[in-house]
Amino acid sequence: MKLVASSTPGLVEHAQAVQLLATWDVLVRSVCRELADRQGKLHAGLRANAALGLLWEWKSRANFVNGRPTITFPPECDELYAQVLAGEEVCGALMFLEGADTFSDVQSDFFRIEEALTRYWDRYRSPVPAPEIGLV
Repeated sequence: MKLVASSTPGLVEHAQAVQLLATWDVLVRSVCRELADRQGKLHAGLRANAALGLLWEWKSRANFVNGRPTITFPPECDELYAQVLAGEEVCGALMFLEGADTFSDVQSDFFRIEEALTRYWDRYRSPVPAPEIGLV
């Protein structure tokens, strides 16, 4: 559902912010899931890289500048936003791997990925739900 008009002031902007955050969360979580399910610890895998590519493609079309949102999220989204940022830490570590020049760089980058991934899954084993948008 996409809210395009409302007699309640600010509800459309609120709904757009929640929708953007929910979409961002799904894309970031998919990168984390694919990394967790990969076969080799020193290989990201095609699925994780594909998920990361979808995230960056979406960000290029959404309200982002330099990888960060240009909108403000409502306070009831704080925990969901924290989950997204924890996932973004994993995504950033995976992106960093692209610049690895030596095997020791690869090992170090995968160590960073594993640390971020462990923190993410320890805290967000179940996804934080997006707040409901009251259409009253």
